[in-house]
Amino acid sequence: MVLLSSCTEAPPVVVAATAPVVAPKPAELVLELPAPAPDLIAGFPDERPLPSDVDTDERLLQLMMTDPARAEAALHLLSSPAPWQTAVIAQLATRRGEKSFELEPEPPLPFDEPEAVLSTTPGPAWVREDAAPLVSPGGKKTTLPLNTQVEVKGFTGEWAEVSVAFAQVAIYGETEREPLRVVSSPVLGRVRRTHLAPTTLKPESLMLQAMKQPAALEGKLKAVGLWQQAWRIERSERTRRGLLRAAWAVQRASSMVQAALAKNLAPASGLRFAWACTTEDPPSASWLDLTKARPKTLAKSVCVSGLDARARCQTDSPAELKRAAATQTWLERIKLAPRPWLRFTVDARAPREVFLVTTPLAVADACSEFEEFTVEANSGQVHRLALPLGSQSLVVWVPVPLHAGVEYSVISAASESQAVSWLRSREKYRWTLGDRGELEPSLGLNASQFSIPPGVIAATFALAPERDCSCE
Repeated sequence: MVLLSSCTEAPPVVVAATAPVVAPKPAELVLELPAPAPDLIAGFPDERPLPSDVDTDERLLQLMMTDPARAEAALHLLSSPAPWQTAVIAQLATRRGEKSFELEPEPPLPFDEPEAVLSTTPGPAWVREDAAPLVSPGGKKTTLPLNTQVEVKGFTGEWAEVSVAFAQVAIYGETEREPLRVVSSPVLGRVRRTHLAPTTLKPESLMLQAMKQPAALEGKLKAVGLWQQAWRIERSERTRRGLLRAAWAVQRASSMVQAALAKNLAPASGLRFAWACTTEDPPSASWLDLTKARPKTLAKSVCVSGLDARARCQTDSPAELKRAAATQTWLERIKLAPRPWLRFTVDARAPREVFLVTTPLAVADACSEFEEFTVEANSGQVHRLALPLGSQSLVVWVPVPLHAGVEYSVISAASESQAVSWLRSREKYRWTLGDRGELEPSLGLNASQFSIPPGVIAATFALAPERDCSCE
C-alpha cells in the first residue's frame, strides 16, 4: 500500500478509439391520407352488431358513423348526459326541424390560410367561401359552393364580374371518377372580390394539414376547420369520417352532427338502360323502345331499349324461338352491337357523389319452370362519380359493361356502409324481374319480411341472366 501510494506518476491509460457519438435525428412524421373506400362490395368489412348504448364516446362515434338514428335514440335514453352529449342531442333535433331545444348551433370555423391576393387582370379564380352569393344582372342570387371555378371578366369596385359554368349533361367513362365531357351553360353575374382567390384548393392537401395539427385544443379546432373545407370540396366517405372524428375529438357538436347526417350520396331519378346507342358519344334525346317497334333503319342519334337478345333454349315455345330468330336477324341487318349505357338525373347543386353499383345476377334454379334469380351482392362493383357543379336536373350518362345478368343500382344512404348493408341483405331472397326492370321478391320464400331501411333510396334496373339450357 505504501509503495502504491508513493507513486508520483500515474500509470498510462489506454483508451479504445471510438466513433463520435451523434444524437439520432427524430424520425420524420409520415402521414398517409385516408384510404379510399373499396371498389368491390366484398372489400367492405363484414357487418358487426352495433352497440345499442353510448356509455363510452367511442361507441357514440361508431353509431354516429354507421347509424345516426340509433345514435340519437341511444342519447335520449341516457339518464344524465354530459353537456356536450346534450349539445349533440340539440343539434340532431335542430337538423330534424324540432324546436325542443333552444341551443344555438356553433359558429362555423374560419378558414385559416395565407392571404391570397386576387389579380386585377381577367382570368380563372376560385371561390374561397362556402355558399358565396352570385348575383345575376337581374338581381337573382345563386349560391356557389367552396372552390367553384369562375372566369373573371373584369372588376367593378369591390365586385368581380364573372362567368360560371353550370353543367347540364355529364358523360363519364367506365371507370373514371370525373366526367370525360361536360355540356354546360354559362351564367353571368358578380361575386365579391373578397370571396375569390387565384388558386384552387386540393382536398388531399387540406387533409394532410389537418392531420399535422398538434394535439392541443387550438390544433384540434384548426383540424376541424381543415376537415370541414376538405369535406365541402370532396363529399366522400373519407372526408366525412375525417370530419366526424376530428369533431368528436374536440367535442364540437355542430360539426359532428353535420358529418353524421350528411347526404353525400346523391339519389337518382329517371334511371334508364340503353342496350346500345347509334352515336359513340351520347347524349341523345331520342329513345326507341324495341318492344313496340322494329324499324328497318335507325336514326343517326338514337338509343334503343327493350331489347332481349339472349339465346333461347330448344324447349322454349315455337313463338319464343321465332321471336328470338327475328331479333337476331334484325340486329345483323342493322349492325347494332351491344354498347350499354345508363342514363339518370341528379341534383348537382352541391358537390356530392353518385354511388353506382353493378351487381351480378344468377339463375336460381335452371330446372324450374318459373324463372327466378339470386343477387350476388359481394361480387358487386362500385363506381363513384364526382358530380360537377350543375343544375337541379343534371343528366348523367355512364357506359356499363353488361347487357344481361346484372342489376345496376344508384343508392343514396347515410353512409356507404348502410348502402352496402342494404345490398347484402337481399342475398337470402329469390327474385323475379318486373315489367319496368326492377327486381321483385319472389313470393312464398318469406319475402314479406324484406324491406328497404329508412334513409336508403335506390334507383335500380335489372337485366335477366343468359338462359341456362342445362335441363333441356
